[in-house]
Amino acid sequence: MTLGFALSFTGDILLIKTSDKQLFLSSLLAFLLAHLAYSWAFIDAGIKRYDLMITAVVVMAAMIGCYVWLFRHLKGLMKTAVPAYLAAIGLMLITAMVTRHPMQQLIVTGAVLFALSDLFVARQRFVSPGFNNRLIGLPLYYAGQLFLLSALLSA
Repeated sequence: MTLGFALSFTGDILLIKTSDKQLFLSSLLAFLLAHLAYSWAFIDAGIKRYDLMITAVVVMAAMIGCYVWLFRHLKGLMKTAVPAYLAAIGLMLITAMVTRHPMQQLIVTGAVLFALSDLFVARQRFVSPGFNNRLIGLPLYYAGQLFLLSALLSA
């Protein structure tokens, strides 16, 4: 989980100058890797296999819905990068929801908040830029990170 925090912090730094396309792509990669690092940590704690299939179907349906929402706004490399990113978010959500980690409730809350914050980043970047995206997205993101940190520190 520590690697996930470090990669998230890296993504935060890279997102400071949001108008720079190359920095945005680099931040996207950092956050994608953060989602994968968190997923690895959740899997490492053990998973509830009996919940895995239904959880995966529901979460991936939601990720496909997000992609459908975003698709007409995506151009070039983003038509490939965004579905890869959504897959990483989906994996993080699935593994959070089926982990056997003793702080699973904190993990699920943190993962869901982190994923929701990404919707506001996508809305800002691709659909409808505006202050409200940051007003809602940033507190969701930082609250999500705090829940994940609480799970790490409580374990």
